Amino acid sequence: MLAFALGGTARAETADAVATRVRGWVEAQWSALPKSKPETEQRIGFTGRFTPRGGAEIKIRCDSGAVGVVTYTRFDGGGVCAVYPYRRPDNFIWTQVAVSAPDVPIVDSEFGKNGGGMTDRGGNSLWLDANPENETPEDRAEAEKSRAMAACAPADMTQAMACLDKHWSADTKQSFAALPAKQVILTHMSVGMWIRNNWGLWRGGPLREFFTARQVTHPDSMSSVILDAYWLREHGCKLDWSDPTAVRARFERAEKGEGCS
Repeated sequence: MLAFALGGTARAETADAVATRVRGWVEAQWSALPKSKPETEQRIGFTGRFTPRGGAEIKIRCDSGAVGVVTYTRFDGGGVCAVYPYRRPDNFIWTQVAVSAPDVPIVDSEFGKNGGGMTDRGGNSLWLDANPENETPEDRAEAEKSRAMAACAPADMTQAMACLDKHWSADTKQSFAALPAKQVILTHMSVGMWIRNNWGLWRGGPLREFFTARQVTHPDSMSSVILDAYWLREHGCKLDWSDPTAVRARFERAEKGEGCS
């Protein structure tokens, strides 16, 4: 906790101090994010909950100005949310979000424009949904698909691939399978991030336990193994999908151009 003592009495951090701290964090940490031309017709915003480790859940609201501009929003209780929506080279809009409140740490993560969830290594969690007034009908349909896919809650790699089979469109499956093996890594910050944030790879759960029991201990590696396995299966490889080591070894051979047939 960040509470400090003055004359022997603990005082909560002021809302102004939180705002200053979040602004300093944004200026220091987000300087390397892609720059995006402002798009005033695009509005991105979230409502959700922020739960500091060991603390009570805090309801939050994060508003946004134009895409390409950082917007700071104060919410009840002295908290502050910073949002930076930007258009990536693949033409998708992603949003960097940083949230804090008096005497609690900053949580900083990236989300699609429909929101999502994450829990960092310190146990601080952030769960967001798009503000209804910012959503288009297409956004709402995409958010419903995301929630349904999150509800799969797979407990092993076979179930994870079955979830992708059930919820990915035919076009998405085809586009993913068409990627050269060396380009599958490009999905690490899109669907890979979604998997890490929504299937319990950060906060804990059956899928994380499946991997840690097999000596795969970092969420980045867990999501990569799932996507590598899916790609291998779509290319006709037959493996023991309960063995991440075998999947990684076979995918490394695929990256060198060795096919499965």
